[in-house]
Amino acid sequence: MAGDAKRDFKVGDRVKYNKKGMTGPLSNNKSHQVFAPRIGEIKNIYLKEDAKGYKRKWIQVFWDGGVRPSDHASQRLVFEHEEC
Repeated sequence: MAGDAKRDFKVGDRVKYNKKGMTGPLSNNKSHQVFAPRIGEIKNIYLKEDAKGYKRKWIQVFWDGGVRPSDHASQRLVFEHEEC
């Protein structure tokens, strides 16, 4: 199947940040640190208009061990049980 599956997130779902497709460091240094994925709970889901006028789904996540929630585009998140 081409592309990622559509995910139907709901408030209270456990999610993690999907780093798939992100580029690595620009240097050839192999000693860069590898971090564990951020895992948290969805607190709010809303639509936000981008610069071209399209409405995109944004999700507010409260990360485990965090102090305040942060906003992320829905395509950057996956369910906690999914592989990244």
